[in-house]
Amino acid sequence: MNMLPLFEYYPSIQSHVPYISLGSFPTPVIRLDNLSKYLSVPSIWMKRDDISGVIYGGNKVRKLEFVFGKVIDRGYKKILAYGSIGSNFTIACCMYGKEINIPVDLVLYKTSLTDSVIHNYKLNQRLSGSMSIYSSISGVVYGILKRMVSSLNTYYLMPPGGSSPQSALGYINAMFELYDQIKNGEIPMPDYIFLPVGTGGTLIGLLIGKVILKIPVKIIGISVVDKILTSQTILKIQIYRVVRYFNRISGYNLSSDKVIKELNIDYNFLGRGYTYPTESGVNAIDLLKTHEGISLDTSYTGKAMAGMLYYIQSSIKPDSNVLFWNTLNSRIITFLISIIFLFNKENNHLNLIIS
Repeated sequence: MNMLPLFEYYPSIQSHVPYISLGSFPTPVIRLDNLSKYLSVPSIWMKRDDISGVIYGGNKVRKLEFVFGKVIDRGYKKILAYGSIGSNFTIACCMYGKEINIPVDLVLYKTSLTDSVIHNYKLNQRLSGSMSIYSSISGVVYGILKRMVSSLNTYYLMPPGGSSPQSALGYINAMFELYDQIKNGEIPMPDYIFLPVGTGGTLIGLLIGKVILKIPVKIIGISVVDKILTSQTILKIQIYRVVRYFNRISGYNLSSDKVIKELNIDYNFLGRGYTYPTESGVNAIDLLKTHEGISLDTSYTGKAMAGMLYYIQSSIKPDSNVLFWNTLNSRIITFLISIIFLFNKENNHLNLIIS
């Protein structure tokens, strides 16, 4: 296992924070040559976090490395995760829960039934230890309380979307990782980074890494959930919490206000709401698939790509270096794979670091 760049910069973090290696890092950065030519823009790049893990990719892997480290360190026997029936996060929890031999139970709420939602629902059903479905988010709250009361404290309750001060370290590290790739000449210094924003953990981690490293890049988050969940107030509170935690474990004296000044989030590409496809998102998905052969989804990354294309065509200088951070899983998952995990528990190749 390679040493995380964050641990190299701040050895005290490694000694204070439980961590388990789940992913395959660093994830590559690639130039989207065909898309660049089509748009007459010389430099469009992608950070391939969609292949961040061998069994499952996406932005959740970096977060789960720290969350699952905490789960193991504290001796929890089961995990309780929650989200929509089409949640990528709950799938990631179930997949990697099998890798560390800890069952994951789910409490989910119904949402609009797109193809991707139905696909994810089936995976959640097959991979989870048990699953309860409610018609609304308020029902999920009831379901969580019911499970927690009946479990006699055996459950570890996952934070929403895996986002917490501890899991944000995964994307602070991701910015350090990107910085190393810039220094190594794998990618020019980006002028802009675009990514989807749900619970906000990925965006906040990248912003903190940017401020620490003094990287001159503008990070623009495209909101893919209802604004109340990604409001400036909510994100600022999260920034304060993560910065306070980071300062405590690292000995650094980072200013929350400096991070907040770098906060840029666009709400114009959400459409009707979470999981509902948008015309611009579908067009962006088709464009990337046609020119680069890379698939996105209608709930998250398609909307973020639509936002990036809008900025490229309307306000970004043509000679700018633009990076799209792909947070979607692109690993192929089948029922056969889930069966293999169920009956192959002894082949656990993970490397655990617990301090």
